[in-house]
Amino acid sequence: MLSKAALSIENSASRDRGRMRLLRIRSAGSLNPTLDAILCAGLILHSHLGFQAIIVDYVPAKRFPKSRKGISWGLNAATALVGLGLYEFETNDVGITEALKRVWTA
Repeated sequence: MLSKAALSIENSASRDRGRMRLLRIRSAGSLNPTLDAILCAGLILHSHLGFQAIIVDYVPAKRFPKSRKGISWGLNAATALVGLGLYEFETNDVGITEALKRVWTA
């Protein structure tokens, strides 16, 4: 499965006068929607934990107990909205990996 969707190495030494081409990443989203979903879940989790660390560091619970609770709930709501948006993008549009491929080649 990984060999189909992830990477293909092209060695064209004879055509490129001894130079080796860089790795070309194929669009994994169109070949495997499960991999695309795992990528989105990892992105959501990574972002949520990062923003949560910022809140913990810069909004102390002892000084601002009500504000901290409100900001934490706001983060949870924003994370849920981002998850819903990515789900809609994955199911009704091209998907995250295909979109990145199109942006990269544009």
